Amino acid sequence: MSNSAFSLVLVYENGSGEPVSLARSSDLVLISDVALSAVREAQARADAFSDDAVLGKLERAEVRRLRSVLCSILPGFAGPRERRA
Repeated sequence: MSNSAFSLVLVYENGSGEPVSLARSSDLVLISDVALSAVREAQARADAFSDDAVLGKLERAEVRRLRSVLCSILPGFAGPRERRA
């Protein structure tokens, strides 16, 4: 087991929504890849609201917040560059 403050957990949710932990990893490269994927998914959600000025602005703020948090707590994480609307 690593001394890292971070771990990634693979969880299965059965039909009733009960989470079952299947695996855990402290691999920082893997954790950074998942963090990058989370930012990209948040950006895709923001892009989906490009026709709505208010919701688009809120979603872009969430992308910036997520990126900021991950950059400040995850060693070496830079995240993707922000897209402008």
